[in-house]
Amino acid sequence: MYEYFLESCIESLDEAVISQQNGAHQLELCSRLDLDGLTPSIDLLRQILKHVDIPVKVMIRPHHNGFEYSETDSILIRHQINTFKTHNINGIVFGALKDKRLDLELISEVAKWASPLDVTIHKAIDLCEYPLEEITKLKNFPNIKYILSSGQKAEAIKGIDMLTKMKKACGHKLQLIVAGKVTQENLQYLHKKIGAEYYHGRKVVENKKVD
Repeated sequence: MYEYFLESCIESLDEAVISQQNGAHQLELCSRLDLDGLTPSIDLLRQILKHVDIPVKVMIRPHHNGFEYSETDSILIRHQINTFKTHNINGIVFGALKDKRLDLELISEVAKWASPLDVTIHKAIDLCEYPLEEITKLKNFPNIKYILSSGQKAEAIKGIDMLTKMKKACGHKLQLIVAGKVTQENLQYLHKKIGAEYYHGRKVVENKKVD
């Protein structure tokens, strides 16, 4: 059993293959990470699934204008989830806000659309006024299994206090995925301080090809 799991955030086939070669336990697939991640193309997912055999989760985010979504957006979100569900993915990554709180109405729908896949609530939770309260509410959804957070800071190393509280709030029902400039260099320090089960980032493993 691993002491913790490494989730590599990727947006290309090369990154997926290299991440697996260098020890990533699972992948989060996005597009446009320069915009904090958008829904990737189905064609890219198909390519990646042919070349890796570790679990792949897919980001569902139809636009880069924050994390509030209209009814029209919701229709697109449902369509994207239904499309990706026909492939061998291990979960979806999603988050939605309304008035500095999680949009639990939409998140509830997304969890149903995604079922039986697991759902990860991404760093939208870091923009909430009371993230610990939000975690408690998320425990009511059977297939919401993960919370991805940097502790309301740009970098996990600056959000250690909040991340520690969030891990405690997750209890046994949810798993905390620590994100935010997590690297091989600071990973052990973060794990010593937080003791999370998952660590996420673009640099959690080497990004060099293995000969």
